[in-house]
Amino acid sequence: MLVACFSPAHLTCSPHSSPLGHRWQKHEGLERSVQYTAAGGLYISILTDQVQAVLSLVLLFVAYIYVAATFREPLGPLPSDLGTGNYTGMASIATMPISLICASIFSEVAWARCWASASDGVLKRGALYGTIQIIVVCFLLGFGGLLAAWSGLFIPTGPDDYGNTIFFSLFLNAQREQVVWITVIVGLLAMTLSTSNQDSLQNGLVECVGGVFLKNAPVWITRVLVVILTVPCLVVSLQSYNIISLYLLGNLVTTTHTLPILFGLIPGKWAERIVTPFTAIFGCWVGFAAVVVYAALQRHSWGLSLSAALHQVYFEIYDWPPFVIALIASVVAVVVGAAFEIPMRACLRRPIQPSSLAVAEREHRLEQQQLDAFKSSEGALEDMNPKLPHEVPKWVSFDEKSASMVQHIKP
Repeated sequence: MLVACFSPAHLTCSPHSSPLGHRWQKHEGLERSVQYTAAGGLYISILTDQVQAVLSLVLLFVAYIYVAATFREPLGPLPSDLGTGNYTGMASIATMPISLICASIFSEVAWARCWASASDGVLKRGALYGTIQIIVVCFLLGFGGLLAAWSGLFIPTGPDDYGNTIFFSLFLNAQREQVVWITVIVGLLAMTLSTSNQDSLQNGLVECVGGVFLKNAPVWITRVLVVILTVPCLVVSLQSYNIISLYLLGNLVTTTHTLPILFGLIPGKWAERIVTPFTAIFGCWVGFAAVVVYAALQRHSWGLSLSAALHQVYFEIYDWPPFVIALIASVVAVVVGAAFEIPMRACLRRPIQPSSLAVAEREHRLEQQQLDAFKSSEGALEDMNPKLPHEVPKWVSFDEKSASMVQHIKP
């Protein structure tokens, strides 16, 4: 959440965005999100997300209508640093999808909405609509930055300028000054996108802590917890940390853990024998260690010490080798760990116990088969004598706890 708090800082506190200049202004949205999140929880967060999504699309399209009506900058040949000659840009084809997907796997924000969905159909439709909106918004924002750099409207302030405010450059007039009214609209767009993320992350943080340690606690304790967990994030977000670094560390760590965790969802006896708690944890640690080894091997070519090389990999540069190495190493480690664990368990005569999830799936499958058998037998009885009133056989009972029909055959 500290990343979500810090994101507007680069937009609202830079020379390119003069209408919103004060350092503390970027946290007014955070204060509002704390208030309504503490009062309404996940329900109000979902409602505000819907409103903020619509508002974001409206503001974004208004901004692009302005660009379409006023943009008259000549476009020459595409500079080499904006095309295939840009190594960082080409590397982002791998780093961005991998990092964002892996980070989302460990985000309580997404899982809270999965558990709160009314049905599987609603969940799938919501995922589809959300995917479409994400693609549209990311393309428009990214293309706007490319257009600003291509036309020369964006001029970096120095070698440390990461281009966080490049989208604002589209709204410069002929005197290279910001047009106030459209800049305010784009600023509102940035704040809306950030606030919609902040309240979701606040709920996610509270769920991680309260769902484990405060299950039976009163509601007011959970509301206080929202405020308490927000304070350290607010303090850290006020520091002058690079937003890219804040994202990179978390994304790379989650990349080392994603595949071993997802392998646990594969059904089947062989999958249960290969993917165990030991092999999953072993895969996570080896994936992390492989990135450290990569930094150690590359430090000589980079001319850096080991600590500086690790800092560059985990905090400075989004490059594709660490992400790909983390994925491959974690998968190989799971297989190697299984090759070690299976014979060891055989020698010690300690078979792998099926997971509780696998047992629950088998029980559910058995109940479903019994229910299908009952329905087919019930249909056969009706076909034999359709005039008889519909009666439930005596050997069928209704399990009120699970609200499912279960067939119990008499011995």
